This record gives sequence, C-alpha cells and structure tokens, in this order.
Amino acid sequence: MFEVCLERAAVAGVRSRGEMPDSERRLRRQLVKAKELRAQALAEVDRLKADNEALVGALHQVVMENRQLRLRLTEQPSNVHVLPTQPRPLFREEPPCPVLTTNACPSTPKRT
Repeated sequence: MFEVCLERAAVAGVRSRGEMPDSERRLRRQLVKAKELRAQALAEVDRLKADNEALVGALHQVVMENRQLRLRLTEQPSNVHVLPTQPRPLFREEPPCPVLTTNACPSTPKRT
C-alpha cells in the first residue's frame, strides 16, 4: 500500500513539472505501434479483397470458356471413336507357393 502511494506521489510530482511519466510514454509508444500495425493489417485486408475479386473473375472466365469448349465438342461430329478395351490386372499374379513343402517358392530367391 505504501509503495502505491509513493508511486502516485512520484507521478504527481512529474506531472506538476509538466513532464510525462515513463509509464505513460511507454503506453503511448505501444499505442502508436498498435495503430500502425492495425493500419497495415487493414491495408493487407483491402489488398486481399482486391486479389480475391480478381481471382473470382478469372475463375468465372475459365469456367465459361470450359463450358463453351465442351459444348462445341458435343455439337461437332467427331471422327475419333473410343475403342473398347479389356480391363487389365493391376499387378502381375504370382503362382501360389506350396505351403507344406520345405523347398522355397520358385518365385522367391533362395537365401544362402
């Protein structure tokens, strides 16, 4: 309690001389810095909004061009035909190994 009274008295003495206490100077510097950071953040938000609008416009244009190309492809008679194919296995099948024999499977290398 005594320290608070001393601090208030010191601040009152500094103010009576027409000066600004250190704590107030520090807070004012922090406030200026916070305002600058806020202004930078607002400018960044404005820039991002403008970029977003430009990207949406470009996306819309590409979608419309894609639709027009697909429509043009469906309207034109095509001389290219898709040939039927047979499904291929995804991997080569190995012959099953005999389970109850002591010999190694022919498809696996022998360990020495």
